[in-house]
Amino acid sequence: MAERTLSAEIGPDAADRLRALAARVHLLGDLGAAIASGSCPVAGMIVAPCSMRSLAAIAHGLDDNLLTRAAGVQLKERRPLVLLAREAPLTLAHLKNMQAAAEMGALPGAARIFREADISFCCGGERSLREAAEKAGLNLTVLTTRLQDLIDAAAQEAPSETPDLIAHIVRRYHDTHREELGFLIPLAHRVETVHGDHDEAPLGLTQALMALRDDLDTQMSAEESALFPAILRGEDAAQADRGQTAAILGRIADVTHSLHLPLGACGSWTALYTGLRKLCDDVVAHLYLEDTVLFPQAAA
Repeated sequence: MAERTLSAEIGPDAADRLRALAARVHLLGDLGAAIASGSCPVAGMIVAPCSMRSLAAIAHGLDDNLLTRAAGVQLKERRPLVLLAREAPLTLAHLKNMQAAAEMGALPGAARIFREADISFCCGGERSLREAAEKAGLNLTVLTTRLQDLIDAAAQEAPSETPDLIAHIVRRYHDTHREELGFLIPLAHRVETVHGDHDEAPLGLTQALMALRDDLDTQMSAEESALFPAILRGEDAAQADRGQTAAILGRIADVTHSLHLPLGACGSWTALYTGLRKLCDDVVAHLYLEDTVLFPQAAA
């Protein structure tokens, strides 16, 4: 369909001219191509133009061809994915798929940004992004800018110098954990309340997240008030026991069935598990960075 549209709008040789500009061309059905794997080192992906069919497939994880598979890889690896949706006018289904694709992007805080813009994503939501932005006193450019800021922040690499590394840990992990748990705990409570009679409902998740919040806050507050200042002064300081954190992460995996979404899960449930996956990965990366880089570096 894309080649047919390109030929109709640009000319019969448009597809050949486009291929000549590319460094590499893959067949749509070639699921063995390098870009179908997360190990392929790319900075991100742009789908231009993105049909409503491709948008729907990406939004719902239907990796049925190389395009949708490669897009799914970007989401899995948390790389930027830009979908240049091409359709007018948009139906409610199109808008919901756009919203779902944004939520599945797994960007730190992306679902929170949409919620702050009063875009409902639980079992419905019938206003467009533009209408929601206008109601919140924002515009689409502002929303886009905020999402790009999240991409840039998530892509920051840890610096090597100890003072800069400590500042990075506080900004990238401490602040982010506190912010995201503040969003995820009420969202978990909402999902448990609304879907508590579902066989796969994450019963006990709210309690587990509250325990994780308290555990992390105890560790992070101790680091910020005592451990990190001691390291910067060149002094020895006691490190926290990570056993409780690991146990809580295991509990979260148990009650969420390893973050497996049931068929037909609503937007809130999807956003919850997307945020949880990012949070849990962040906690592991945070503790690993401290235990294998910062603390040995400070002790050397």
